[in-house]
This record gives sequence, C-alpha cells and structure tokens, in this order.
Amino acid sequence: MNVSELLESLYQWFAVIGVIGVVLIVLVNISYMARRFALKRLTYARHFVQTGVFEGDTVELVEEICNNSFVPLLWVDVESFLPAELALFGYERGSRPMQRFISRFTLAPYTKIRRTIKIECVRRGFYKLETVNARFLYTKIFITSKTQLYVYPKPLEQVENSPLQSDAQSLLLSERQLIQDPFSFSGIRDYRHGDSFRAINFKATAKNMALMVNTREFISVRNFMIYVDFRIKTGDAEPDAYNILMERALSWSSDLIQKAIQSGGAAGFAANCRNHLGARYTSYPMGSGYSHYSEILAEMAKIRVMAGNSMASVIANDLNTLRNAEIFIYTTDIAQDFGVCLDVLRAAGNVVSLIEMG
Repeated sequence: MNVSELLESLYQWFAVIGVIGVVLIVLVNISYMARRFALKRLTYARHFVQTGVFEGDTVELVEEICNNSFVPLLWVDVESFLPAELALFGYERGSRPMQRFISRFTLAPYTKIRRTIKIECVRRGFYKLETVNARFLYTKIFITSKTQLYVYPKPLEQVENSPLQSDAQSLLLSERQLIQDPFSFSGIRDYRHGDSFRAINFKATAKNMALMVNTREFISVRNFMIYVDFRIKTGDAEPDAYNILMERALSWSSDLIQKAIQSGGAAGFAANCRNHLGARYTSYPMGSGYSHYSEILAEMAKIRVMAGNSMASVIANDLNTLRNAEIFIYTTDIAQDFGVCLDVLRAAGNVVSLIEMG
C-alpha cells in the first residue's frame, strides 16, 4: 500500500469517526433535551395525612409523583431534607439537625406512583417542608412541594401538686370553692368582703339598710384559662433543664385543656414566650369544642422555649374578658409581683391558682 492509499484510508476512517462523533453528540443532546423535557413535565406532591398529631405519635407522609411525558424515567431520585424531630422509620437517627432522605422511582410514560412513609414525631413543634430535588441521569431540577405539620405537646397528667386532685387543692389561693352560674338565683345574703359590686341587690339593701347580695347556684362544668410563665426566678437556668421544665408545663396545660373540652367546658391558653414569628407572647381566648381545642394546640406547637414579656402584662390583656373561670398560672416564682391582676380576676368571680414549677 502506497502513501496515497494510506492517506485515503486514514481519511475515510477519520470521516467515519467524525460522523460517529456527530451522531453521538446529536444523540447526547437529544437525550439531554428528552430528560429535561420529561423532568419539566414531572409533577411531585407530598402531604401529611393529618395536619397535627401529639408528640410521640406517628404520622404518614404521602408522596405522589407522575410522569406526564412519553419518555420513560428510570431511577428518578427525589431528594429532600426532613428535621431530625420527624424521625423516619427504618433509618438510623443521627445527631445532625436534618435528615437527608431520597425516594427512588421508576416511571413508565404517563404513570403515577403513590408512596407512604411513616414518621415518628419525636418533639413538639411546627414543621414546614418547602422544596425537593428531582434527579434523573445527572439532570436535576427543583420542585416546590410545600406541606406542614403541627406536633402538639403530649397531654401529661400532673401527679404532684395537681390542680385537679380536689377542689380544695385546685383553689389553694382562693376563698371561693366553686364557680357560680351568673344566670341562676338562689337567694339573698349579707355582703361579705370580696363580693363583686355586680352581685349587690339594691332593693334588699334599701329595705334592710345594709348591703345585701344575690347568691347564685354553682355549676359543675369547669372552664379553664391557663397561663405558663417562661421567665424563671433565679437568672438563666441550664438550657436543657429549662427546656424540659417548660415542655412539661406545656404538656400539663395540654392535659387540663383536654379535660375542660371533653367535659363540655371552655378553655383558653396564654404564655409569655416567643413564637415562630418572633412575637413576645402568645394568647388564645377561651372557647369550647374540639375545633377550638385543635386551634389552641396549633398555637402551642408554634411556641419557642424563650422568655418574652412579663407574666403580669400577659394576664392584664385578659382582665376585661375573664369571668367565672378557673385560672391556673404555672410559674417558677409564685411570689412575684402580679400587680392588681390577681385581685381583679378574683373580684370578677374567677378562681386563681398559682402552681409552682420546678
């Protein structure tokens, strides 16, 4: 083979290699465009089966993914990050604040897959999931997939110094033993120190030339208003001990509110803490029914264990609205100055109990 034939043969080989290279480049581009096309038409959504659960309960996270194109998608990885407080079943729990979780799907054209994941709710809180990453053959896109979950404080019955052990214990700081029904009438008696001005019977007073008051019947339904004081009396406590103490108070409050609602009564909640938006206190007025109970629990889930306003200022916001209720104030300092708040509450027919934490 002479030189010209050799050059011609090499030229032919280079031409073939060039054609093959061009074809490969075109195929790679087509593949890339097909992947991008398929991924852009991919839809993914997730949601929790329940909007809220108690601490320690399990909840199901449902994933739904759909291939809306004619391109088959093999080994699509959907990557997301979950807070460590939402522990995935079957996965080792680490010390990091977030868990990296990947769901792998194989999707034929125009196929939809639904998958359920079990999660244990380890700690109270308000958790929001925002986005995920979807990967297919080194091509990645971000998908917005928002969902949220409330983890409520677990109801915990207070055994020691329980405000519900007996009427006498629950009213340890009050002379009144029961809650009066303002719409009933059982008789007239002499005025006693601490009686409300509204209870005075003016006709009987004029007739007897002495202050006389109406007496009311008592009701068995218990209406609770609960306050939790996040300030401590001796400076800054150890963070772990402080967190445990306040979480326990929230669990006690959850139990009291549950008992009030289940008995057909009303309940409200307030605390001088920070919430997820940075406010320096949280407050939810008294109301009845399980929907109201769920709303209070959602507010409690958003609480951050950080002290905010003074307890007296939080209570002062409710002085004009609380009537004939049992008021429980959880605090580490029962000797603190509440101003005139407690006297005003008692004068309005409320039972006030200070419960020392610690």
